[in-house]
Amino acid sequence: MNTDAIFEAISQAAKAMALDCKVAEKIEQIKSVAEQRCGNCRLWMTSRCAPEKEHGQFKSMNSPGCNSLAPSSSSLQLHEQYTTELEALLVETKGDK
Repeated sequence: MNTDAIFEAISQAAKAMALDCKVAEKIEQIKSVAEQRCGNCRLWMTSRCAPEKEHGQFKSMNSPGCNSLAPSSSSLQLHEQYTTELEALLVETKGDK
């Protein structure tokens, strides 16, 4: 085996690993915006936030969401964007194999 073939194989393996990392990152981003957390709720930090209104409790961005959780428009947009990006990465992954 010549050195060019070795370097080409290493290059292809590195590209595949980088693509796998990008896929894993997108999956984590999707999970993050889909979580039932106060920061993903359109009512968070408003006068309509049930825990704050009813109990006077301040809820941080990472607090578990209550029964009134309503996904914010930005969370929904990011979920759609990340899903589209993940689909493109998966197509690219299949094209490389």
